[in-house]
Amino acid sequence: MSHPDRKTLDKFLRGELSASANREVARHILLGCQRCQELATRILPEIDRALGTHSSAGETKATRQDYADSFERVRDLAREEERRLEEDRNDAPRLLESLLQQPPARQLLLIRNSRRFRSWALCELIQERARAEGFQEPERAVQLAELALAVAKRVDPDDHGPRLVCDLQARCWAVLANARRIISDLPASERAFRIAESLLREGTGDPLEEARILAMKAVLRSDQRRFDETLSLLDRTLEIYRRTGQRRSLGQALIRKGTALGEAGEPGEAIRFLREGAELIDPVEDRRWTLVAKHNLILYLSDLGEVEEALQLLNETRPLYAEMGETMSLLRLRWLEGRLAQARGDLEEAEAAYQEVQDAFIARSLGLDAALATLDLATVYLASGRTAELKRVAAEMIPIFESLEVHREAVAAMLAVRRAVEMERVTMHLLRDVSGFLEKSRQDPRLRFQASR
Repeated sequence: MSHPDRKTLDKFLRGELSASANREVARHILLGCQRCQELATRILPEIDRALGTHSSAGETKATRQDYADSFERVRDLAREEERRLEEDRNDAPRLLESLLQQPPARQLLLIRNSRRFRSWALCELIQERARAEGFQEPERAVQLAELALAVAKRVDPDDHGPRLVCDLQARCWAVLANARRIISDLPASERAFRIAESLLREGTGDPLEEARILAMKAVLRSDQRRFDETLSLLDRTLEIYRRTGQRRSLGQALIRKGTALGEAGEPGEAIRFLREGAELIDPVEDRRWTLVAKHNLILYLSDLGEVEEALQLLNETRPLYAEMGETMSLLRLRWLEGRLAQARGDLEEAEAAYQEVQDAFIARSLGLDAALATLDLATVYLASGRTAELKRVAAEMIPIFESLEVHREAVAAMLAVRRAVEMERVTMHLLRDVSGFLEKSRQDPRLRFQASR
């Protein structure tokens, strides 16, 4: 990490930083940063005097022994924090595996009745697992986020301080909100973010905690097609990371902004931010973010008609997709392969790709994504004049989407497609209209579909 500023060191010495920030400062001091050790040593007596823990009557300056004592106390605080966190971290994987072997009701009972399952490190580990599952099994990500929240609600404020516990709970609610967003339950995601922000206001005021939640909320706003708010949230996030010298997090936020600009229909600007962000992250430590940046670069290059450059980058990136092995990323890759195949006129390959992702989304109950893949498949049948296949997929899709509980207005839009197919009046323009409507309807299921003429 970069050198913590005086305010951060003051909060560390008072025990008011978030657990993750505490860990970073402790490690920074123990790694031997002379500058920060000396600054902390000067701050500590000021805190003592403010708290009345050491008498300073008649003192005009610290003696050499006073300085040595303060220096050793700073080191002791850092060592104790590192030791405690290390113990918690070492126990957390075993506790999590033990917890996950139990049925859900038993998990909650253990968290409620056994102190060892009320661990801060356990809660953070479950959060990490929930974020990872968002790329594999989104429904499982929701379950894990709810489990992390159950742990956070039982973490003892006397052990960590009530404001730090508020920070932890705020982050759990934000992780849950993000998991809800992934499964397209945007109203539930919105509610969870409101709770996260309320808890954050009661917390330590750590700007990095705020930035994490702002960044996740920005993705929700992007999914809701509220792009002005998306970019505003990300600009606030970027300002925090620049101010606090968080190069890696800054790179990730720039990638988020590039992605949002692409979704807002500005692929040229998107590419600029994606490339800038990718320069700031470590391609080994941040493999997932590297993959996100490259995947979206491929997508937006394709949008600009740079199909050959997009294909070249896709071939360079393919090993990273395989290395990460994340189900949702591999599905997005296959979808992207279909679109690039269609762009270069290989309709047979495009059909195979769209059929695979449609089946996978249906199997995972991701109704809106399945509907969008179905529309892509319909464009292939329409372009190749395969009327029989077009009518078949149009007839099959309504009962499938109803079984997946896709909201009523989305089903109504798909019914308009089916009617047009049956009357042999379907057009590419209608399919694009419906696809755009489905994207917008993620935010507002009550939005009424009206095909343009």
